[in-house]
Amino acid sequence: VGVAEGQRFDPEAERLAIKKCAKRRRSHACKVTVTYANECVALAWPDVSPGAPRVDTGASKAIAEQSALDLCDKANSSSCSIFYSACSLPIT
Repeated sequence: VGVAEGQRFDPEAERLAIKKCAKRRRSHACKVTVTYANECVALAWPDVSPGAPRVDTGASKAIAEQSALDLCDKANSSSCSIFYSACSLPIT
């Protein structure tokens, strides 16, 4: 997992996120899953392994987290926990 916060433009944010992911995983198999602006994002991870994490966005952190948890729970037939969540800086 790699994230880039506080970036103004998608290409720079995507490049930074992939770089962070590759450094953590020691792999080049990283890819951008979601980009977001003027909203929040959340990544839910299954409590049991193996499992399929899920990500979603929303107007608030609470909405994004609940949506990601719902998607993760359904995909894994088990409970999940929030692994990461954040909101973008407002763009006007």
